[in-house]
Amino acid sequence: MGISVLEEFRNIGIATTMINNHLTWCIENPRIHRLELEVFSNNSKAMSLYEKLGFIKEGKRKEAAYIDKEYYDIVFMGIITEPVNFF
Repeated sequence: MGISVLEEFRNIGIATTMINNHLTWCIENPRIHRLELEVFSNNSKAMSLYEKLGFIKEGKRKEAAYIDKEYYDIVFMGIITEPVNFF
């Protein structure tokens, strides 16, 4: 899933609502144990939102993205939902 919000609609909770809806669905699904995401290191607002929602920084790929003539890291984040019980 990718999320992108047009600039004129940012900072009014649209991304938070979309991610919360997705998280709720995943948490309620007993087969989903873990969620992961990647975010560019220059997107501090997105990283703050993901941390607020419980995601934890787990690692990064150094200078893996080239945006506007600059290199940025790609940050990996994850969250554990509930254990999967297949038995």
